[in-house]
Amino acid sequence: MSEPTVSEDEIDRLYEAYDRVPLNEPDAWGDLESFLMANQQHRRDDEDVWEE
Repeated sequence: MSEPTVSEDEIDRLYEAYDRVPLNEPDAWGDLESFLMANQQHRRDDEDVWEE
């Protein structure tokens, strides 16, 4: 089975929503900015565990 192909234009259209809505705009699940910041902190915490 072959992988579906997506054109660059289609990818750009899909990401346009991020340009229209600020990252800190809350929705039903919270806001993307808080999620990204928490994810970065979690990754840093994981790195600290592996360095010990």
